[in-house]
Amino acid sequence: MDDNLYFLLELFNNVDMFLLIMVRMLGFFVILPVLSGGNVPVIARMGFTMAFSFLIYTSGAYSGYTVFFHENLIAFAIIAISEFLIGFTMAYVAYVMYSVIYFAGQLLDKDIGFAKISVMDPTSQMQVPIVGNLFFLLAMVFLILSGGLNFFMGALFQSYHIAPIGAVWFFEPYQAVSVYVVNLITQSFHLGLQIAMPIMGSILVINLSLGMLLKSMPQMNMFVVGMPLKLFLGLLIVYVLLPTFANVSNVIFTTAFDAMEYIIFMFGATAGFGP
Repeated sequence: MDDNLYFLLELFNNVDMFLLIMVRMLGFFVILPVLSGGNVPVIARMGFTMAFSFLIYTSGAYSGYTVFFHENLIAFAIIAISEFLIGFTMAYVAYVMYSVIYFAGQLLDKDIGFAKISVMDPTSQMQVPIVGNLFFLLAMVFLILSGGLNFFMGALFQSYHIAPIGAVWFFEPYQAVSVYVVNLITQSFHLGLQIAMPIMGSILVINLSLGMLLKSMPQMNMFVVGMPLKLFLGLLIVYVLLPTFANVSNVIFTTAFDAMEYIIFMFGATAGFGP
């Protein structure tokens, strides 16, 4: 029999496994930074999902465990939901860490004078702060140029070996996963404050200086002089500190990648496949 025909027959006989591989990957791509959002067409994301799923299937990375689910449609649907949630949770921890940039940008916009101004982000289709959007776009550039996106994809491929298809029931470790995600969100708030604190401290010094100037010169209109001055100096401080954002982006990526790996090993340990 021709090799191509034999492969097609094998794929047809194992189409349920291929669909489950694709479902986990689809949950991963739904919320993963860079590849999610309106900037990547749905057709392109589906193409990525099918291509990478085909790669996983042909490599045999999923074959560490055998599950008999094809005879029961309800069981298959339950496993598909579980696989989608596993992929979604893996990408969600990365999304949480990169969303901290918007939180820091929101704090800075209030101090600089952009509290009432926002822009439409084509990625999330939401109104986002101006400074936060600038920082987020820079973080995406650093993520792509440094190869961080390849590490995220590698973690996804690794998950099929550590937490095989059908061997992991998402709702078994959900309590531990939920606690870990909540702690990660708390950590992200701390990181957001650390990102914004240098600029916020500088703006505070400027506000104190303007207050002292107002006390010494009560006749000066502070709204006419103070607001443009604070806006100019705030943007100048952001420009001066911008080169250090590469280190901030590296910290965010490292934390997101470690969290993603921890989630994978948590699911794998539940099924007895972890290290």
